[in-house]
Amino acid sequence: MKKIKRTVVYFIILLLICGCEKTKTIEQQIAEQMELGEKYLLEQKYEEAIVVFNKAIEIEPQNIVLYERLAYAYSLQGNEEKMLETIYKGIIIVQELSGEERKEFVDYAEETLLEIIENHEQKGDLDKAIEIAEHGKEISEVISEKLEELIRKKKAEEKRKYIFEEGEELLEQLYQAAQNEDYSKISLLISSEEADTIIWSNLGIDDSISYPEENGIQMQIYIKPVYDDSVYDEERGYWYLGTGVYYGNLVNGKKEGSGWAILDFAPENSPGSYQKFDGEWKNNAPNGNGELISVNIVERRQERIVGNYTDGLENGHMVNVSSKPDIVIQWDYDSIMGVRQKKGEDLYGDGSYVYSYGIYLDAEHKNATGNPSASVSEGVKCGIPGWRTE
Repeated sequence: MKKIKRTVVYFIILLLICGCEKTKTIEQQIAEQMELGEKYLLEQKYEEAIVVFNKAIEIEPQNIVLYERLAYAYSLQGNEEKMLETIYKGIIIVQELSGEERKEFVDYAEETLLEIIENHEQKGDLDKAIEIAEHGKEISEVISEKLEELIRKKKAEEKRKYIFEEGEELLEQLYQAAQNEDYSKISLLISSEEADTIIWSNLGIDDSISYPEENGIQMQIYIKPVYDDSVYDEERGYWYLGTGVYYGNLVNGKKEGSGWAILDFAPENSPGSYQKFDGEWKNNAPNGNGELISVNIVERRQERIVGNYTDGLENGHMVNVSSKPDIVIQWDYDSIMGVRQKKGEDLYGDGSYVYSYGIYLDAEHKNATGNPSASVSEGVKCGIPGWRTE
C-alpha cells in the first residue's frame, strides 16, 4: 500500500517536472525563434523572417510581440495587405492585455495604421482609408477621430460629385461670366434658386469647389462665414454665411496670387448688385494691395476702398471713393489691422468716432463749404467680408 502511495507521489512530481520543462521549452523556443527572426531581418531576408515569426506564433498564439514583429517583417517586404491582416489579429488579442505590453503594441499599431491611412487618403482612396480606420478605432482615440474626419470628407466628396454632375451647366455659365468679368450676371447666378438647390445646400462652412481645375487661372465657388461686430451672434460666431465666386490664380485649390472675388452682398430688392475684392491673395486670403468695390445697381451707388489688406483686414493707408448720382466723395484714412485710426472725437455719444474728413470730387459739390466726416464704432474691424477676422 505504501509502495502504491509512493508511486502516485512520484508520478505527480514527474508531471510537475514535465510541465515545468515544457513551459521552459516553449520559452526557449520562442526566444530562439525571435533571435533567428531578428537575424533574418538584419540580413534583409524578409521571407525567412516571416516564416520564423509565423512558426513562433503557432507555438505561442497569444504572444503580442510576435504579431508586431511579423507585421514589421511584412512591411519591410512591402506586403501591406499581410501587414494589416497581422495587425488586425494583434488588435483582437491585445484587447485582453493590460500594462506595458498592451501599450507598446497599441502605440505601434496606432502609428503604423495612421501612416497607411494617410497614404491612402493622399492617393484619394478614402474607402480603403476608412476601412483601415474602422479596424483601429477600438484601441486608439486618435484613429477613431481620424475615422470621423474621413467619413466627413467622404460625404463632402460625394456632395461635390453631385454638384459637378447636376450643376454642370450652371458651373459653365458662371465660368463664362467670370472670364468675361460680368459681375452682375455672376451676382444673379449665385443668387438663383438653382444655385441654392445644387451648390449652396451641398457646401459646408469654409468649403469650396474649383472649376474646371485646381491650378492656374481658374474659377472657385466658396462659402465663408461673414463676421460683423455690430451684429454678432455669440452662438454661431458670425451673422450669416457669405457665398461667392473667385476668379484668379489657384495653387492646389487655394487662392494664391492675383484674383478677384464676388461676394454675396446682393439683396433681393437690388438684383445684380454685388461686392467685389480685386487684388493680391496669399494663404487663401486677401493679402497685399487691392480694392474692395461695392455696387448697388438699383440705387446707382458705388464705393471703392483701395489700399493694403492683411488676412482680409485693412492695414495701411486707405482711400475710399464713394459715389451716387451727382455726388462723389473721397475719404483718406489709416487702418491698423482693421481698426480705422481716430481723427476726431465721439460725435453721437454712442462709442463711435471720426476716422476721416472727406473731400467732394464732383463738380456740383467741390466748392461746398465744410467737409463731410465719416465715423465708425469703437472695436469694429474693417476689411473683406468673409475673410476679415475678429
